[in-house]
Formats: sequence, structure tokens, C-alpha cells
Amino acid sequence: MSNPWVQSITKILSGGDSALSDPVRAWCEECQNQTQHQILSTVHQEWLNEDHPHTVWNELQVVQCRGCENTGFRKLATDDDDVAWDGEKVVLRTSVDLYPQSTLDKRKPIANYYSLPPSVSRIYTQTVSAVNENLDVVAGIGLRAIVESVCNEKNASGGNLEKKIDDLVSKKLLPQQNAELLHRTRLLGNKSAHETRPLTADAMMAALEVVEHLLVTVYLIQQNEPKLSST
Repeated sequence: MSNPWVQSITKILSGGDSALSDPVRAWCEECQNQTQHQILSTVHQEWLNEDHPHTVWNELQVVQCRGCENTGFRKLATDDDDVAWDGEKVVLRTSVDLYPQSTLDKRKPIANYYSLPPSVSRIYTQTVSAVNENLDVVAGIGLRAIVESVCNEKNASGGNLEKKIDDLVSKKLLPQQNAELLHRTRLLGNKSAHETRPLTADAMMAALEVVEHLLVTVYLIQQNEPKLSST
């Protein structure tokens, strides 16, 4: 079956082209703010579907912050099937993506996460990335893997993860109340891993907070004990 999409127009603008003279406001990851950006170059693309009356337009831009001069990539995409009502008429909607992506609304790792054991830290940071990218199934699997890696690192005994979590309590590494919350997190992880069911956004964030509390309780607070006893 042949590809029905045909690229009909490609137009490249760069350098001193007058069409690039007007700056655009965009998020600057370096400045951590919306700033004026100069468009350094633009590629206009138009794609036609020969089987159906359907057109997609892309505008690919290299942009540079006028403040810090950090350079990034900006993509504007318009699809003639994607329309909205602006109160007076039907208009085409344009999506805007920036690279590197903004971290303004992203979940940050817990403070001093780099002090965690490497095996735990690696899984934890990748799970946070999965949460930020809305990879629900991957995030659920990662949550379970974090708990498993903590149990293994602390040599918790038991034939399954539930018993290993309870053994963390017997070792006085974890309060009973936290263990009960972790049992729920374990079940969420099981659902994602074995039934390929995505977590809801609320469940994912709640489970992540419980797991982060585990990391703080087992590792980071323990690291502060010598400092507290010397005061």
C-alpha cells in the first residue's frame, strides 16, 4: 500500500529574510521564563493526503532567546481537521511544541536524590521522567521497581514483595502506617506490569509521593542522624 501523503511545499527562510524579523514569545529553559526569541531560520512544510482531502502544515523554527542567547527548536503544526470555534467563526488550531521542553510544570526529583544508592537512584529518576512524560504504564512498573530495589538493597526477607515491605517495618526502617500505603502502591505496580493498565494521573502522583516518602525515610533521614546527634 503506497503512502498517500505527498509533501507539496517546502520553503526555507534564513538569515536576513524579512519574514523572520518579528520576534516570538517562547519559554526559555535557561531563563526559566517566557522571553522574546529571534527566529533564526524557518522551514515551511505542507503535506497533502491524496486519498482524502486533508492537509497538514508544519513550521519548523530555530529560535534564540534575546536575553541569554540560548538556542532551541520550535514546531508549529496545523491540521485542517483540527478546528475550533472562536466565538465568531471556525478557525484552525495550531499546536506549538518547544525543544528542549519546559520543566516549569514537571515533577522535580526529591532533594538530595543523588545520595540514594545508585541502583535505587537510577530507577527512581527514570520513573520520575516517565511520570513527567505521562507514560502511565511505564510509571506504574517503575513505582513497583523502586520498592523492590529498596527491599533488595536493604536485604529485606520474604517470599514476595508484601512480606519484604513488612520486613522493612521489623527492621525499624519503615513505620507500619507507611508500609500499609506501600502495599497499595505495590498493587498499582502489579496492575500496570501484569495487566498493562495505565494509572490515572491522581493515582500515579499519589503513588509517587508514597514511594518518595519511602526513599526519604529509609535513606535520607538516616543520613542526617549523625548530624542531629552531634548537635
